[in-house]
Amino acid sequence: MITLFHYVLEVRFGIKGKFWQTSFYDHFLRKEEAGKDVIMYVLNNTVRKGLVSEWREYPYSGSLVYDL
Repeated sequence: MITLFHYVLEVRFGIKGKFWQTSFYDHFLRKEEAGKDVIMYVLNNTVRKGLVSEWREYPYSGSLVYDL
């Protein structure tokens, strides 16, 4: 599946290079507040990458369950 995804990115859109992170780690969140920090970190990824100036501008951020 990932190989197909890379193929589509490269052939159809001309995007080459590394797309996925090579390693990751899990982290147990002990407090609800820590969860909010992680959510804000993820939401702000689009801001850090320069896609938008504010996370709410990104059309694919949001939650069907929680108010952000």
